[in-house]
Amino acid sequence: MAHAAGLLAGQDRLDDVDCATVEWVDWFTHRRLVEPIGDIPPAELKQSYYRQQQESAKAA
Repeated sequence: MAHAAGLLAGQDRLDDVDCATVEWVDWFTHRRLVEPIGDIPPAELKQSYYRQQQESAKAA
């Protein structure tokens, strides 16, 4: 029984690591302000880029 409890505790730690990783990736992509690109998050720059590409394609 102790072995099964140890496995469960290990799974809990893995779940904690997964959750922390997802939270960090979300912050890194959506909330982190990057000075060289105008103090905006990378996701905002990507969205702006693709919007400009679509507008250019429509104009062509």
